[in-house]
Amino acid sequence: MVLTVYLLRYSEIFILRQVREYGILWEMKKEDLIGKWKISREIVGMDGSSKGRMWGSGVFDIHEGNQLLYQEMLYHETEKDDLLLAKKFYRYHFKPDVISIYFYKEEEGRLFLELPISPGEMKGSSMCRNDCYTLAWNWINPEKFLTRYSISGPSKSVIIESEFSR
Repeated sequence: MVLTVYLLRYSEIFILRQVREYGILWEMKKEDLIGKWKISREIVGMDGSSKGRMWGSGVFDIHEGNQLLYQEMLYHETEKDDLLLAKKFYRYHFKPDVISIYFYKEEEGRLFLELPISPGEMKGSSMCRNDCYTLAWNWINPEKFLTRYSISGPSKSVIIESEFSR
């Protein structure tokens, strides 16, 4: 119970900090995502300790129907100062009230997470194996959005905050 309260409070602080820094939150549209984004990502433990950082780029491309394909290529500096190259691929299916995010390539077609569409912050969660992934997505303006994953479980226990900008 203490962990849940801590995550909620941390999430509220994150949102308030972003609103204070960037202003009013924007409502996301699929068309606003299309194209290339610069990504800056911080990974921290639940205790606040640094677990690494990532930087690079991601691209949203038009796919069949009401879908976008997303791929990112990031440099990952680990907490042990190793430098790795990370690639991820997802398929975003936009429906009237929800965005369904599927793994693409590595686990072809498996649903990762559903994100109810709403102005300002969108929030969704899912289980991936034995770990719970909670995503908070804040669309700041057409040139910037923020994501925050809280991951808790036996395999992982971290917070991943990302800033996407053009």
